[in-house]
Amino acid sequence: MIRPPVPSEHDEQRAFIQWWDLAHPDILCHSIPNGGRRSMGVARKMKAEGLRPGIPDLMVPEYRLYIEFKRQKGGSLSQVQKTMIAHLESIGYTVLVVRGVQDAIDQVTVFLRNHKQD
Repeated sequence: MIRPPVPSEHDEQRAFIQWWDLAHPDILCHSIPNGGRRSMGVARKMKAEGLRPGIPDLMVPEYRLYIEFKRQKGGSLSQVQKTMIAHLESIGYTVLVVRGVQDAIDQVTVFLRNHKQD
């Protein structure tokens, strides 16, 4: 039996953003460009501008929420990510670690239901 390939983290996050923009058009959710391949020159420039390793992939400022994407199967948090998540949580942010678009939608829906601002 041939199994379909597991979607990439990029594809999962892109699908989530498409859902977000339709479901919550008036609430900002933005990416944080920590991942990906880039030239050494660009990497040095971004680091000098404040890029920090371990920051989660997405942020929803209105709810002090970060979202770290992982593929549906495979992928795990690095030690740097674990340390950063613990720090963010210690200063009052919520960090959701999600596995794929459906898990992200499910976790975010529950989070928003429990944290709607008045």
